[in-house]
Amino acid sequence: MDTCLFSEKVDVFCLVMLHKNLLIIVIIILIILKQDKNSCLEYIFPLFIYRAKSHRYCRENYIDLVTLEDWTDMEELLALENVMSTESAWIGLRKAEHKQTWGLKEPTNLGDEYCSVMDFNGKFQDTKCEMDRSFICYERMF
Repeated sequence: MDTCLFSEKVDVFCLVMLHKNLLIIVIIILIILKQDKNSCLEYIFPLFIYRAKSHRYCRENYIDLVTLEDWTDMEELLALENVMSTESAWIGLRKAEHKQTWGLKEPTNLGDEYCSVMDFNGKFQDTKCEMDRSFICYERMF
């Protein structure tokens, strides 16, 4: 990793090293989560990709992109989110009548903001779908 810090140019090697480190973090998180059998759902935290690809990835390899149906789902996910150190993550979001889980002045519905993310405070924000972010998949139901 020192090569990346002191190199004049950013190359593919640095990017590969970054992804290897992220993969190690994901594996550690999965080991921790596998030990908690009190949860009705298991979650997976893959690497950073844009929304459409993350949704397809979850459906092909797990159950789906996580969707929050009620406040209980939100609390369970927030407990796991504290384990991760990420700014925001892709989630599946269903339209609800209440706005209690949206961030301040959200959703703004500006420009191309057709997707939603959950920020580090557990609040939803609308955002552009093409941005690379971590995402959360349902792994399986017990």
